Amino acid sequence: QKFFTLYSDSSFKYEYSSVISFGSMGGDTSRDDGWGMWNIQKNNNDLFLILRWHLKGISVYKLEWGEPGILFLDGEKYFID
Repeated sequence: QKFFTLYSDSSFKYEYSSVISFGSMGGDTSRDDGWGMWNIQKNNNDLFLILRWHLKGISVYKLEWGEPGILFLDGEKYFID
């Protein structure tokens, strides 16, 4: 599961966790997190979410709106809470 929390002061928080099952051999958990500053930029008719990570560089995601409560970042579906 991936979570981006965007705050009104232009900061953001990122959390990721995944459980990988190896069947009878057990499993493993993967986690990651981060934070930084965000903004939206428009290029022609496209919108982009720009994330400036603390100590991790910059990520750019094409932002597209789906049905109410859903958006896509580079085609990956996210739910708005």
